Parts: sequence; structure tokens; C-alpha cells
Amino acid sequence: MEDNPSRCLGPAVNPSASPLRLRELLFLLMALNALCTADAATGDAALVDARGIVLNNDHSEKTIQWELGLQLSDLPAKLRFRVSSTAAAPPWEIRIKSKLDSLTIDSHDALLLVGVPNAYELLVDDTAPVAITLTKDAPDLIYDSIVRETASQTPLFIISRTPHPLYFNGGLKGDNARIRLGRSIVRLDFDIEQDGYVGETYCTGFQIAPGEILTNLHCIDSPLRPIDHRKFTTIRYGVDDQHPNGEAWAVGTVVKIGHFNVGRNEGGLDFAVLKANKIVETFRSDLVDINNSEDPSNVGSALEVYEMWSGVGAFGAGKALISNDECMTGSLPDSSGVSKLNNAACSSPDFLHGCDAQGGSSGSPIFLRGTNKLIGLHFGEVLSTVGNCAVSISAVKRELGK
Repeated sequence: MEDNPSRCLGPAVNPSASPLRLRELLFLLMALNALCTADAATGDAALVDARGIVLNNDHSEKTIQWELGLQLSDLPAKLRFRVSSTAAAPPWEIRIKSKLDSLTIDSHDALLLVGVPNAYELLVDDTAPVAITLTKDAPDLIYDSIVRETASQTPLFIISRTPHPLYFNGGLKGDNARIRLGRSIVRLDFDIEQDGYVGETYCTGFQIAPGEILTNLHCIDSPLRPIDHRKFTTIRYGVDDQHPNGEAWAVGTVVKIGHFNVGRNEGGLDFAVLKANKIVETFRSDLVDINNSEDPSNVGSALEVYEMWSGVGAFGAGKALISNDECMTGSLPDSSGVSKLNNAACSSPDFLHGCDAQGGSSGSPIFLRGTNKLIGLHFGEVLSTVGNCAVSISAVKRELGK
């Protein structure tokens, strides 16, 4: 399943950083994902949630208190950091401190984990912010992942134990119908900012008319986005395994928004429409027909999601088709085997689904499997034992007057 605003979130993206968006992070609002995997350092089973959040060095050498949105259920854990490969000449130093532990990374450090370049870990046992200081010439810092030490926890955000994303276009070789539909899916890149430090993240969107992109409101309307950038979003067309940053781009301006449920910052009519500053001619006709749609009226209908997969473990980042066995309308079955279309956290016009998602997949279109029939707009996770949540496309259409 996915980010928790859960839930999913993140113009100038650092393509080498593979950024993602996490709503669980109060200050970085990004999407996240998790897999049950073996911890490389200890050999014990642990849960590794990818973050991939970039903290750019503004060369001020000030210390910030970075609120990472940790939950008590995460603890104890290790925060895994990396440094970018764009370091200035030494000497430089990065200092990171939690209440339990402290970590210094400097220009003399070597690789600490086999097969994981520049991996450094900080122990945490509470939810307090961590203090971070970057000296003037230090490289950018990447919050790579959180390693949960409790092996018995249920993996968060990914429902299936063996996710199998099919990447565009190699993973779908020969499936021309899906490859063509996938050309309508775009990556939306954002700047976000905390205490003067700029980070990057992304969401998913899809073209519903030439130059018009539908995505989630919570991706667009984040208080973490710099005020002077908040109106604009970079739209990347043609992201696939041959073009990780797309074949073309445009700048999108918000022209229509929905609204959240009262007292929340996601869900409800969690949608927004962007208008591109130009129509990219090679993608003009690559559209999702939102009029070819229906309401998710029953549980158990097989689904598939076209989304920006952030990548974790053996899975790389990229645009992917997701159709895990649990990818159906309705919640995961409860202890009595009952699945429900809605609950208090995902009430109509939203609906529950069991499709795998990762950071960056907010704003993904959900289709009835094997068809072009659109039923929803994915926005985030409810609980790892319940499922993800999406807004009904019929409700969005009503708001758009379609």
C-alpha cells in the first residue's frame, strides 16, 4: 500500500536522487513504501521503508530540527542516510543527532555497508525531531530509508508480500494497449522547503485532455511548497525505462481543485487539475477518457493501477503497472473474512482498494483490470491491515461538470 496522509507525495528535480513524496512526514510530506526484507547490516529480518528525500545544502551551516513524522509503532529503528555524489572538495562535515545517538559524516568516511554506497545509520527510539547540520561545502544529504527493528510488524503500504511492478515499456513488451494508455501517465515534480532547505518530491498524474492533467489536491496544496512555486508544477511526459526523466516537459498551473474532508488534509474530493503552458504534440492524443468510467459499487472487482513506482530493494523507480492479487475494490478481509467498500477513514465518495502503491503514486488512475474503464483516483493509505483509499472518478466528474 502506500503513503500515509497517508499517503502519497513531490520544479527542479535532482534526477540522481530518486526523490519520493511522503505525507507521513510532517515537514516533507512524501510518499513511502515498505517491504519485509533482510537487514544488510545484521542479517535479521527487518522492515526497510524507502524515503529517498533530498536535503539540499544551502551553505548557511545552520542546524535544523528535522521532523521525520516517526510513529511509536516505528520504534526502535535506524534512520539510514546517504550523501550525494556532488560533494565539493574536502574538508566537509555533516552532523546528525537524535536523543539516543549521534552521527558524523565527513569527507574522510568510507563505505559502511557492503553494496550500499555512502550508507550511514542513526539509532532512534522516540518520535522527536533529529538535529542536522551541514557545513558550507558538504554535499546534499539524502534520507534514504528507515529500518524498523521489529521484524514481526506488518509491512506498511505494500499489501502483497511479493510485489511485481511491470515497468513501462520493457515489462509490458507486446502489450500495446497498456503501453499506449500508459503514455497518458505523467510524473509531477515539486519543490518543498523547510527552514530554508529545499527538497524534491513527486506525484503521479494523467492527461485527460490535451495539456490538462488530473492529480491529487494534496500533492498541489502542500504548505511545504515554497509560496512562489506553489502555483506551478513540472509535468514530465513519457517517463519509462528508457527515459527516466521523460521525453518532454511542460509547466502546469492549477485551474481547478476539489476539497478535503473537514479537519483533514487529504481524502474527500482530493483532486486538482493542472493546465500545461504548452501542448506537447507527441503526447496530444494520449489521454485517459474520464467519461469511460463507472462507480465502484461492489467489493471484489479486479483492478490495475498506472503509477510512478518509487522503488525499494530490488525494485527500481519508474512508471509501472500494478495488479497484485489483492488489487481489488474493497478493504482487505477482516478477521471474519469480510471486505468493505468504505469505512470511517475512507467514506464515500472515496473507496477502499487493495492495490500496491509506493511513494509518488498519489494521483494514479485506477482502472477495472484489463479495460480502459476508469473508476478512481488513488490518494493514499488508511491502515496497512485495511488497504488504500481512492476518490471515485464519478465524484470528480460531477465537480468538473462532465
